[in-house]
Amino acid sequence: MRIFRKRTEEFDPSKVDPQDALRRARDAIATSGTYTDEHGRRRPLSPQAQERLAGSLDAAAAVPASEGDLPIWPTGIARFSNGILEVTTGEGIRVAARDIEEIYVKPPRAGRFSLKVKYRAGLGWQKHGYWVEAQHEAALHALVSRVIAAAA
Repeated sequence: MRIFRKRTEEFDPSKVDPQDALRRARDAIATSGTYTDEHGRRRPLSPQAQERLAGSLDAAAAVPASEGDLPIWPTGIARFSNGILEVTTGEGIRVAARDIEEIYVKPPRAGRFSLKVKYRAGLGWQKHGYWVEAQHEAALHALVSRVIAAAA
């Protein structure tokens, strides 16, 4: 029994990339084929449970896209909620839909789509572009259509 334990940093779920967490979970299931039960014991997963769990991980990957969290390359997300578009990569922006002059998707170059946003900032205009992986195309178009509908 140890009296003194090494301090560890508190786990902050907001700093975990959801896509990375899903990838790690899939890898863990594929390599180990086990899970940890409520008592902390390792238990084997049946093949049916592995397939069902992998399917639920795929479904979980689609949930952030439908809720408005869109992964932006290389790190960050774009989110639209309560009439505000927020992008958390680079300098980051937080813009009300009514201030957005133009938002559109450019076709892919080098395997990535471009999200272009032009918005009113003070007395002038700002224009920013963000890269989005091709696998998130549907979520990207859904985000743009929600912003356009809210701005109208």
